[in-house]
Amino acid sequence: MHIVTVKSPMQVGFFNGNTFLKFIYQVMLETTAKENE
Repeated sequence: MHIVTVKSPMQVGFFNGNTFLKFIYQVMLETTAKENE
């Protein structure tokens, strides 16, 4: 995990984007699980 040390709006955007990507990844896993049933 790369740690951003720069104190800037980009840092906040990075963490918000990372959380969003994790959410999308979770949805993809759930969708794949349903398709495999």
